[in-house]
This record gives sequence, structure tokens and C-alpha cells, in this order.
Amino acid sequence: MNYLKIEELIKKISKEIIILVAEDDNFIRRIIAKILKKWNLKVIEAKDGKEAWEKFKENYKNIGIVLLDWIMPEMDGLKVCQLIRKFNMEHYVYVIFLSSIEEKEKIAECLEVGADDYIIKPIHEKEFLARIKSALRIIALERELTEANQKLEKLATFDELTGALNRRALYEELKKNAYRALREGKNLYILMVDIDHFKKVNDTYGHQIGDEVLKEVVKRFKLLLRPYDIIGRYGGEEFLIAFINEKETNAVEVAERLRKVIAKTPFQISKDICLFITISLGVSVFKPTEVNSNEKEIMSQLEEAIKLADKALYEAKNQGRNKVIAYF
Repeated sequence: MNYLKIEELIKKISKEIIILVAEDDNFIRRIIAKILKKWNLKVIEAKDGKEAWEKFKENYKNIGIVLLDWIMPEMDGLKVCQLIRKFNMEHYVYVIFLSSIEEKEKIAECLEVGADDYIIKPIHEKEFLARIKSALRIIALERELTEANQKLEKLATFDELTGALNRRALYEELKKNAYRALREGKNLYILMVDIDHFKKVNDTYGHQIGDEVLKEVVKRFKLLLRPYDIIGRYGGEEFLIAFINEKETNAVEVAERLRKVIAKTPFQISKDICLFITISLGVSVFKPTEVNSNEKEIMSQLEEAIKLADKALYEAKNQGRNKVIAYF
């Protein structure tokens, strides 16, 4: 990452985070707060360790930097630092000790309990701000890395185009729901879905329009299904939907509703392009009463249920498409 990009991140982080200043000397605390506010940084002040810890717990989601005096009433800086490091958070908090103690062993003690930096009082404004900027740089890079990891995790889980689960994640969710069905003594229904004449859409209007159709189909599925039901892109224009239920008739009803929702409302892709899209569906069931909790057997039964739903889908297309066929 280049320097200019880092500088941009620092500016962004500076507007978002809060700096907690814990110092029992009112004069020093106010001087520190004044210096930080000159940089347009948000500051929360605490007059002792106990107050610092309470304010940290109240505001931890937004606190990015903590400045701790070592010797404070109620609770010293070392204890506050230890509590911060044990606190469960999604982001990293940069801790800087402010102290007049200059012994190397004492400085090492602070670093060992989790401090990131140590500034000897009285503070020198230029050095102090340089160290704060260094802290902001670390925080900015940490946030950037976290965001990048989240994007990678999303790419590893969801189909980038439609937002449905990708095939790998789909099988993971199917396995989890198979075990849940086993525990609850319910059935896991599998719906294989195919967009009718999708090749014709691509050939006539181009793949970009085809992509819009795929996105809209998944969007409509999500509006009708429950948040915890499974929607995965199985391949191309084929999707797999799965949900736990007790009644076979209800599963067919869900499939029929999906079919009607797609067919009833035209797909207004653009001002000039309005398409009528239909889908075909094959329905099958994974019955946990027929298997034990052995993972190999469960996955084998799931594969059989998927193959049966795919066979039912093939029959629905054979019968003229825009149909639901169930094989139980």
C-alpha cells in the first residue's frame, strides 16, 4: 500500500475513532485533550483508572486509542491495560502509556501487559503528535486488513453476482441443516430450480441482461423465503433451495409460490427491456429418520435427495416447463 493511500486512511480513521485519555492530573489531562482536539480528534477524559475502565466499556466500539497514566487512584494504568486486552472486541485498540517513570524495566513491564507505546512526561507536543499519528497509521492498516479479510470471506461464501451461496458454502449449510433436521426430527426439503429458456435470454439480449435476470430471480426468492432458508447457486441458471419443515404438502406449496412469484410479475430490466420469465422446480426430501448421525451416511443421503430433486426438475422441463414436480 502506498504512502498517499495510508494518509487517506489516517484522515478517515481520525474522524471515526475516539481517544480515551486517563490522567489524574487535571492540568496535564486538559493539555493533552487540547492538543488532540487541535487535530480535530474526538476525546473522552477520565480522572482515574476506575473511571477510565467504565468509560471504555461504555464507548469501546468507537475507541481506537487509549492514553494511560501509570500511577492513578482507584486503579492503575497497568490494570486498565490488562482489562482492555482481555475485553472481547472486534477491533484492535492502541494503548499508549504516559508516565514520568524512565526506568527501562518499568517500560518493559508496560509493554508486557499489552501497551503499544510509552511516552515519558512531560510530553513534547511534536513528538506526541507524531506518536499519535503512528498509532492512527497502525489502526488504519488493521481496519483495512479486516475489511479485506471480510471481503475474501464473502467471496468464499457467496456467489458474487447473485448473492446466493456458492456451491461450497451451499453444501456446508446443507450439512448443518441435515444435522438440525436430525435433532428436531423434521424433514429437510430440497428444491432444484432452473430458469426456463435462459440460453435464449442470453442469446437475444446478451449476458449482461442475463445477469440482471439471475439477480432479480434470487431477489424474489429471498423476499418469499425465510431468512434462515438456504438459497444457493448450483451452477449457471440453476439454483438449489432447502428448508426444514414437517409436511411434504407444504414443501410443494412453497415451490408453487416461488414459481408463481417469478411468472406473475414481468422483469423490467431496463426502460426498453421487459421480460416474462418462468422457472421449473423439482422437489425431494431428506428424511433424517432414515439415517443415523454418521456424517458419511448423511452426506450420501443428501446427495441422493439432490439427485432425486434434479430428476424431478428434468421431468418438469419435459412436461413443458413452468411446472413443479415432486418425488418423495
